[in-house]
Amino acid sequence: DVATMTGSNFTSWYNQAQGTFVLTASTSVVGAPNFPRFFWVRGSDTTNTINAIQFRSAGQFGANVTTNNVSQGDVTVNGLTANTLLNAAVSYAANDVAVSFNGSAVATDTSVVLPVVNTLEFGNVNGTAQMVTGYIKKLSYYPLRVTNANLQALTS
Repeated sequence: DVATMTGSNFTSWYNQAQGTFVLTASTSVVGAPNFPRFFWVRGSDTTNTINAIQFRSAGQFGANVTTNNVSQGDVTVNGLTANTLLNAAVSYAANDVAVSFNGSAVATDTSVVLPVVNTLEFGNVNGTAQMVTGYIKKLSYYPLRVTNANLQALTS
């Protein structure tokens, strides 16, 4: 399934300046091709995005921010295992994107221009065949950039 949230259903709670997503999920495929996402936030097109939990090569996932089609920040962490519950958190603010995974040390990128976004999308990449093979158990959102220590604690 693919779900999309737009308009005031999204903008009524989403903070453009800073925030934190916390995800508990599982996937049966690691190193999936074409970088599928459990979820991401984007503008009206795909030139402005925060790819919150994006698969990378085998055993890796991360977060990527793109503003006006220019990559602004990219963080990758290792340790993704197929068919195992993952606890991940991604925080964003200007010049500050951070990721933690299962209580691991926080990985950061400090050169980030945030995009303006208006859509939350679950399960794939903007209507493409790049689907996530797995499930989301829980997704939480905090409208602030939590500290790195809290980010790590949220994933323990």
